[in-house]
Amino acid sequence: MKNIPTIATIPAKFSRRWWLIFVAYFVIILAFLLLTENLLDIGFTGTSFLARVILAIISAFIVCLGGFLGGRFYFLICSLGLLIGIIYMLYVVIANTAPGWGDLTSMVGYLFCLAISIVIGLLTELVLLSLRRKKK
Repeated sequence: MKNIPTIATIPAKFSRRWWLIFVAYFVIILAFLLLTENLLDIGFTGTSFLARVILAIISAFIVCLGGFLGGRFYFLICSLGLLIGIIYMLYVVIANTAPGWGDLTSMVGYLFCLAISIVIGLLTELVLLSLRRKKK
């Protein structure tokens, strides 16, 4: 049980380790975005690759920025939403739930899960901030 990460193992606010986490998230997100493109067999183009790189950068940046600024619960909630979004994206592609539209519907599902987790993470941090201020 000693190896289970906790909220205390998340890097401190403004730590340089956040850049490493950002790069790791970027690589993981990009890998799954490219995997879905490969599974759909939609033809690899430079434009589609660039679009997926930009999407991976933005997704990783949004998740890691909250942690960098000190929002540990935001980071955890967004990471969970990111994971759910990736799983849902793979489900849409593998199960072929929308024949002919798999690329679009998988991306929309991924972005929807990420957006919901961002909202929940922000609300959680606002509630915690108000509770901390109320204690003082």
